[in-house]
Amino acid sequence: MVYIFVTVRFPGHKAPEVAKAGFQARKKYPEDESIGKYVIQSAILTSDQGSKSVSILEPKEGKVRDAMIWTAKRYYSYGLIEGVVVYYEIGSTFDEALEIAGIQRP
Repeated sequence: MVYIFVTVRFPGHKAPEVAKAGFQARKKYPEDESIGKYVIQSAILTSDQGSKSVSILEPKEGKVRDAMIWTAKRYYSYGLIEGVVVYYEIGSTFDEALEIAGIQRP
């Protein structure tokens, strides 16, 4: 099982702009359950270094490419805001990581 992690980092004073971009993106690119579903949509974390939003999408089997394209389109506008950084990561489950590494569970 593959997961797409999307992290949006932003300075706290940019929160209103980031929220506005989020509302617009969700309207323009609504969730498409034919390619996947959100496990977590926009968990917000804050610290003295700013804020970040973390979302996790679980693509359907054979739909990773489609999910990545959809995700990139949905989050593109966030990156246009000064001081905002968007990055994507692909992850797997613990059991899949064990299998990749050739490790068997005890």
